[in-house]
Amino acid sequence: MKRKGNHCKYEVSLEKFLRQKKVPLIPTNEAKKSIDLNGDPLKSFDLMVLSKGFFLLDVKGKNFGFASAPGNKWENWVLDIDPKALLSWERTFKKNGCKLKTLLVFLYKINFPEDRNQFVDLIKMGRDEYGVVAIEPRKYLKYAKVRSLSPAAISISRKTFRRIVKPISSFIPALEA
Repeated sequence: MKRKGNHCKYEVSLEKFLRQKKVPLIPTNEAKKSIDLNGDPLKSFDLMVLSKGFFLLDVKGKNFGFASAPGNKWENWVLDIDPKALLSWERTFKKNGCKLKTLLVFLYKINFPEDRNQFVDLIKMGRDEYGVVAIEPRKYLKYAKVRSLSPAAISISRKTFRRIVKPISSFIPALEA
């Protein structure tokens, strides 16, 4: 099924990977606006995954090094609304009796083969390969600092991010080796 709305190659790659692993999932349609319990607009998550519990995923795509800056790794900035929206979804589901986990999922396009060993979880899609890590939004916010005011973005120091981020398989049981 072709996704509609504002979806990038990172989201599509993660969705295809989860489908190959036969992990039940529901992709969102970002063209339709979501609302919370009060009827207020709420940023959509990208995927809902079922694997011994429910997971709401917000997918972020980054390059892992560039030809002009090969040491530029572990970039992790997000819009400040991203982790906050996931926590709002968590509260919304909890108020309706559903327990779930929310995750910011980072897919890093591996630009240099020697960087593959930085990741436990790898996705190969066509010519591209991605390393996949995840972090809970509450933990992300605990370590995040303002990156820019316009757009309102936050990030974690790369050294700290590398230390606290985990392979996505450590969260989603169906992806364990």
